[in-house]
Amino acid sequence: MDLSKKGLGPADAVILAAVLQVVPNGSLVTLDLANNNIKAEGAAALAEALKVPSGSLSTLNLLENELGDDGYRAICAVYQKSTTLQSLCGLTAGATSVDLSIGPMRGEGNVKLFLLELEKGVTTGSLDTITLPAGALLPIGAIRRGEITELDLSNKGLQLPDAIILAAAFKAVPDGSLLTLLLASNRITAKGAAALASCRSVHSLNVADNDLGPKEAARLARALKAPSSSLGSLDLSHNRIGDAGAAALAEALEVPGIERSLARLRTLDVSYNGIGADGAAALAEALKVPHSALRTLDLTYNNIGAEGAAALA
Repeated sequence: MDLSKKGLGPADAVILAAVLQVVPNGSLVTLDLANNNIKAEGAAALAEALKVPSGSLSTLNLLENELGDDGYRAICAVYQKSTTLQSLCGLTAGATSVDLSIGPMRGEGNVKLFLLELEKGVTTGSLDTITLPAGALLPIGAIRRGEITELDLSNKGLQLPDAIILAAAFKAVPDGSLLTLLLASNRITAKGAAALASCRSVHSLNVADNDLGPKEAARLARALKAPSSSLGSLDLSHNRIGDAGAAALAEALEVPGIERSLARLRTLDVSYNGIGADGAAALAEALKVPHSALRTLDLTYNNIGAEGAAALA
């Protein structure tokens, strides 16, 4: 049943939920409610209806609905326990593509629903392409099969929702299937960069020109310490991390033993970042750690001065 783009509100969803509880088993398998406005009240009513043991609904599309936190939690609880309901994004088993860019929302609500579906894994294992909220294409099937080892999504208008979906999708990819991820000139935020840096399948990450400052650099540095991180190269150039950001990275690089994941980082580019002598000195100390794997450090076009240069010499 296709009820997408019908201007349905919470009251309509409540009525629909009541109908769902009395329809004969097997008579309704697919329900498309995308691009409506059912809100938290409507989502909660639907969640109650989906608890009916005799229900046969397997494909539900709730994309582009402002569900709110309460509505999302209600739907989430039912979906995770259901043995019948397979999709919240209108996907069927064997689906090869999903478009998360349709509609004006393209944000957190859609992302949450899709992440739930990725976690359950019933409909997403066969996906070849994911159209991200910003409209960029993720060829996840080719990456999974090892046909692509470098993905360039630079200057695609990516933001946090896109980065979160990328990170979640990559976690299902075999180690080494994706080697290089280029995300320069986007705005994925520190949270997005940190999520990607902790992916085992991402070995080289370029987040140049993503408007990352000192606090963002510190968050990224913490992500690099995650056991799941296998990052060997990180490009943070053309940001604004300054001395404070450089110090945070330096602290993360001071690995007190070869067992720490950060020992894998071999290349770090922090050029064009407003780093001064103090930041250079902090990074110089990190380079002295016996077990550090760092071999290439790019500090060009900063303001380290003679003092900073001497520390690095």
